[in-house]
Amino acid sequence: MKKFIIIFTLIISFMTLVTSMTGFRSLKNMKFEKIEKSGDFVPLVSSGIYKGNPLYFTTAAIGFDAVRLFISLPILILAFIFYLRGSLKASIILAGILFNYFYQYFEFVMAFTYNRMFLLYTLNFSLSFITGSMLIISISKALTNSKKFQERFPVKTIAGFLITGGFLLLLKCLGETGNSLIGGIQPHTMIGQHTLWDQAMDIGIIFPFCLITGILLLKRISFSYLISVSGLIFFANLTMSVIIGEIISSRFTGILNIPGIIVFSILEILSIIFILRVIGVGKSSDLVLLK
Repeated sequence: MKKFIIIFTLIISFMTLVTSMTGFRSLKNMKFEKIEKSGDFVPLVSSGIYKGNPLYFTTAAIGFDAVRLFISLPILILAFIFYLRGSLKASIILAGILFNYFYQYFEFVMAFTYNRMFLLYTLNFSLSFITGSMLIISISKALTNSKKFQERFPVKTIAGFLITGGFLLLLKCLGETGNSLIGGIQPHTMIGQHTLWDQAMDIGIIFPFCLITGILLLKRISFSYLISVSGLIFFANLTMSVIIGEIISSRFTGILNIPGIIVFSILEILSIIFILRVIGVGKSSDLVLLK
């Protein structure tokens, strides 16, 4: 238990440091300039941590920063407190948040133009992955033995949501890259970057994860109950971050993607509802970690 306390203290400290120092902090003073590439004029950020990155990419990152600082970090701390008290449900939420942190910071390291936050990004995704893996190993036995949790888990609803959400994400990514693959032109979302790293992650990792997890959940495989919560937390975090990013982007471009915000708002509401349903599954006395 002591090693978890030390590691979580480091994670919380690093997360707070990173989110307070990134583009969210300097949003008011952020500047950008338009450069011409492949016949298009693309706004690139010219100041702050996210200097050299496309404006739309930066505003999306600031959305993630805001969600981490004001929503996921407080939930992480609260879940850790209940984890120390032996709560299985808190442990599952904790593991889900950690694997989302791993995904986000791994993407930040690979996709962003190099900046002085590189080592902190690396430490964050490394600690999140290691700690999340250790946590899953430690609670998997307790989850397998908790029959009441599995009996009351909304299997079909959450499996359907994950599979549907995965396909929607796949269609979104294919829609943004399809024309370039057919016509051999560079997609607009790539201008200012060396590759479509985020698209590759969503198509190659998130979509298969959602699809396979949904199928395993329908088959009531014990491990799927645990990892399905990570999928719910991913969608809750992603959709909220995208909504905030779109609103911030509209401040600079004057264009507000209302249809996109509506779709992501629906996904956000559903994600939160399903997470709350999972938290409400079973009595607390039935869902205590085995010591």
